[in-house]
Amino acid sequence: MEKSRLNLRNVVAIVTCLALMTVFVSCEKEDGKSEKSIIGKWVTSDYNLVHNDTIYFTENMRVEGYFIFAHTTLYPASSYYYTYSLTGNVIQITSYQPESTEFSESFAYLLNSKSLTIKGFSNPFSITAEARTDVHFTKIE
Repeated sequence: MEKSRLNLRNVVAIVTCLALMTVFVSCEKEDGKSEKSIIGKWVTSDYNLVHNDTIYFTENMRVEGYFIFAHTTLYPASSYYYTYSLTGNVIQITSYQPESTEFSESFAYLLNSKSLTIKGFSNPFSITAEARTDVHFTKIE
């Protein structure tokens, strides 16, 4: 009787461990899937104050093509850049510019196949009082 309880306890422990491992592995796969799905060129028709209509998320975690500011004419294009990172449903974009400290902003995002919505992204890195709205992108590459 004691031996069968011990065996039952071992079986329950093994099943519990396997269930937990499955949960953690599927969470990891989902995060990687989002990271790979966002890579590519996206276009928006939403209004934006001073930015391009195309954004490109590269495999090396760079953001290209979207941010166009008036001061960029003062510096060569190679002297400033933007990176991104994904955590759950939040994208953090960091700005690296000459003679300036790096600055990051985080935005909630929704990614569904070829549709990307970044919440409150209408005027990132701005100090104006303009109300921020969501920006919708469609994947083109």
